[in-house]
Order: sequence, then structure tokens, then C-alpha cells
Amino acid sequence: MPTAGHAAISHWSVGTAASGAGKVLFFGEVTPNITIGVGVTPVLTTASTITVSGAGDTFENDIAKLILQSVAIADLAENDSSGPLTNLYLALHVAAITGASNQDTSPATYNGYARQAVSRVGSTNFTISGSVANLTSNISFAQVLVD
Repeated sequence: MPTAGHAAISHWSVGTAASGAGKVLFFGEVTPNITIGVGVTPVLTTASTITVSGAGDTFENDIAKLILQSVAIADLAENDSSGPLTNLYLALHVAAITGASNQDTSPATYNGYARQAVSRVGSTNFTISGSVANLTSNISFAQVLVD
């Protein structure tokens, strides 16, 4: 289990759960890496990106908007009307995330760490363009208090 001073945050993910092995919906790299150390407050900045790939550009944007902003895809997909997720959860990871990962794959585990909730409503938390999703504002995680 990585602790303060023994690992660096290298990846982040957007997933479905506040804790446990939630589904990873999108993931990206943290550049530069954030060294876990006493007094450090990990922050994902607006430069933190997720690149959506594997489909046509328009559809990639549509998928990202459906998942991150709850925007329907005409004639194909709608936001769940009976009980949709209203929040997604940003997680920090100390190793690479893949399509087979979940939110408990190589998580940051320093004292006080918790995933951060972001709303799926509208473009409040993500902008999406050219198959790339960016945070609209910096997201801070708990400060590392002890080694």
C-alpha cells in the first residue's frame, strides 16, 4: 500500500462509485506526476484531459457528453430517467489504468484520501471538444497529513 513519500500519482479516472471497485468510465495520465508527501494537496487541473477514442470523432464527443454531462444522443441513447447517476467520482491512481481496470486498481492510499464527486448535470465540470474532455476547474483532494 503506497503511503506518503513512497509513490507518485500518475493516473486519474472518472468512475461510478465513491468507494470500492466502481466502474472506470474514462481515465487519463497526470502530467507531471504528483509525489505523495506530507503537506501535499493533490490537484487535478484544467489541463487534466481524457481522450475518447475508438469511434468516429462526432460519436466520441457524443459518448463523452452522454456520460460526463448527461446529454442524450438523438435516436440512440438517453440519460436514464428512472434513477440516473447524478455524480461521478474522480479517483487518483499510482499506476497505469487500462480498460480492464476498476476504481480500486492501484489507488492512491494516503491518510485522508477520498474520491471527489463531480456532477453530471450540464457542462459544469467538463468541457468536451475534439474527442477530448477537460475539467472546467481544478479539483483538489485531501492534503497528505502524515507519512
